Amino acid sequence: LSGVPVGDGSQISVEGTPVRDLAEVFRFDVTTDWILRRWPRVSTGLAQLQLQGYRVPLVTGTGEADLAGSLTYYFNARQKVQRITFCGTTGDARQLVALLTNRHQFTRRLTNSPGLFVYAVVSPAGRPQGVLKIQSAQIVKASEPYRRFDVDLIIERPS
Repeated sequence: LSGVPVGDGSQISVEGTPVRDLAEVFRFDVTTDWILRRWPRVSTGLAQLQLQGYRVPLVTGTGEADLAGSLTYYFNARQKVQRITFCGTTGDARQLVALLTNRHQFTRRLTNSPGLFVYAVVSPAGRPQGVLKIQSAQIVKASEPYRRFDVDLIIERPS
């Protein structure tokens, strides 16, 4: 991705500040100010059932375990993150799965599709709190080892 021009003539990466650890971005204590400072380009106006969304490009690197796609934070009326979504690709989802299982208590759910891996978390009251779907890409190229899987993630704020 190309950069965004800055007043001094230089450019800032559209991907924003580099991500050293996935836990930096998949958390519920972020603010709109933090999002606007971290990414130079933010899509707003993404309303979803009384939530206000802020979508940013997320590219964590060029390695197989890195993620590339769109990350959206949805804020409730109290300006707290209510939902986080990510839609993108990776070559190796183990790092993301480890984060979600350890920090957010996601567990694997068996499916009838051998190319689909599903992880989910349910609240103590039995309400869905999040789902991670990892699907084998339709076409896998040896020259693009970082695009082996399509990733679709939704995490709701813990109750």
